[in-house]
Amino acid sequence: MKFCVWLVAILPLSLASGQVPGREVVPPDSLHQYSAISPISASGDKLHFFDMHGDASIVKVADGSLIATGAPYPEAHWDNIDDDLMYVIGQSSKPMIQTWRPSTGQYGTYIDYTGRFTSITTGSTTDITYDNWEAFWAPNEHTLCAVDLTAKKTYCIDVNAADPLNHLPSGTPDVDYVAATPRDSKSGLHYVLMLANPAMGVFSVDETAGVLRWVVRPETVAPMMGLDGGQNQDGNCDPGEACLTTPHGDVLVAADGQVYFEISVGMEIPWLSTSNPGTCQSGQGLLRLNAGLLMTKAENFQGVTGGGMKYIGPDFSCGGTQVWSAQHTGCNRWGGHCVVSFDTPAPTTQTSIPRMNQLWVIGLDASGNITYSQLGGATSTSYVNSNADPNLNYWSSSRAAMSMDGTQVIFDSDGGSKGVHHAVYKISTALAPAFIDADSKNCSPNASLNLNAQFITKRGGFAYNSGTKRFVQTLTIMNTGAIAVSGPIYLALDDLSGNASLANSSGTTSCTSPDSPYIIAVPSGSVAAGQSVKVQLQFADPSKAGITYSTRIIAGMGTP
Repeated sequence: MKFCVWLVAILPLSLASGQVPGREVVPPDSLHQYSAISPISASGDKLHFFDMHGDASIVKVADGSLIATGAPYPEAHWDNIDDDLMYVIGQSSKPMIQTWRPSTGQYGTYIDYTGRFTSITTGSTTDITYDNWEAFWAPNEHTLCAVDLTAKKTYCIDVNAADPLNHLPSGTPDVDYVAATPRDSKSGLHYVLMLANPAMGVFSVDETAGVLRWVVRPETVAPMMGLDGGQNQDGNCDPGEACLTTPHGDVLVAADGQVYFEISVGMEIPWLSTSNPGTCQSGQGLLRLNAGLLMTKAENFQGVTGGGMKYIGPDFSCGGTQVWSAQHTGCNRWGGHCVVSFDTPAPTTQTSIPRMNQLWVIGLDASGNITYSQLGGATSTSYVNSNADPNLNYWSSSRAAMSMDGTQVIFDSDGGSKGVHHAVYKISTALAPAFIDADSKNCSPNASLNLNAQFITKRGGFAYNSGTKRFVQTLTIMNTGAIAVSGPIYLALDDLSGNASLANSSGTTSCTSPDSPYIIAVPSGSVAAGQSVKVQLQFADPSKAGITYSTRIIAGMGTP
């Protein structure tokens, strides 16, 4: 498990807030859940946290005022819609999934696996998905499961079973944590990740048969760090091969609905020629899970192509002159971005300290290109190994987590106290909020928020094209807000008069309200604060009567 607790005696102390970016939400001594679990409720109103003794509470994000005590510890998952509902999986070694409500402080049994499993665990590391799936591991039964929380259906595999397609010849794996993905838009599958030694396992859910199917145990194929010519690159973790095991990572949902696993990746390519000198570095990798055996091979990096891994770097370079930081990754549940928090040890002989205790936001734009930028300043002036008590050093790491909609990042900081005191902080990402539809459409994650309040739309006059027999009109939309709006951005036409149709429509809305039969993509992809872009509309109107409609600006990831 990535989540550990030590009972220590700590006296209150005010942190030097000027050393820490963002705003203190809960004073010392307080902590939040692991990076990949959203500590903030769906509406952004409530925060789940705990103290150094393991006493968990719920407070208001706005002012830190107390809402409820006796909250689940160490792990709880907010519902995607209901701010008064959390899911608790395997608490106190119970083989069940429970619910807990802040308003009542009461637990309820949601799914009881008594008689089937003796205990279940997620590893307290990853979250439920936007479409309400979660994974768990039953160690005594060496069984990995994915559960559809909405349908209350569970899909499992015994990794020690005789089935050669699923059996792990090395025996029961040492499982650190597990993760489930939402349905991938390309393959149509939910994936389940088992982060373990001797290798990470990837499975898919066979909903017809009611079981999990082994996909791949990805080995560290070229060009990842530790390149070994003896690897056969068959997608299996064979004896003697370097394999992915338990990296700190999380599931990222892209704008097109495909799912990735975000991790730190080492890239080592040997020198080939003066035009292809090779490299040795560490950066960020996005492993596209539907690529199967190719998920750890670069999509396009220094002559290596054809794989399913997007890469950006370097964060750190080989050579011994730089301090290399460890990292934690937390992605926003509703899709689009992750926050990467770097945990920096004290330098020894190194002369350079890149990424020292920094937060970075990584994502994919509408074209599938990686975006990667720093968020705020350093979270602490302390090194994560600066306390003589190693138990306290873990809590010196910020372990940053994102809100479900991606607009807020929650992180811990010792405020430069060398791991002695900790508070929970919040910082804004300035991203457009991601959003999921609350009805039964099972929409992919999207930020289909009505952004008319942030835009001014000016309409030009109609011109008739006798060749195409269409009426053409140009609209200018201007972002009057203080922050940029990330793409994709759409202009939706609501209440279009019945005598006309939008001939150059990009499609329809199905995951926004109200549904609109006509939308058109804004060509710029994203719009900076103060920027104006033009959108051309082409109407078919055989009657040549007046054309009326209203407009709505929607933006974000996935299906609009």
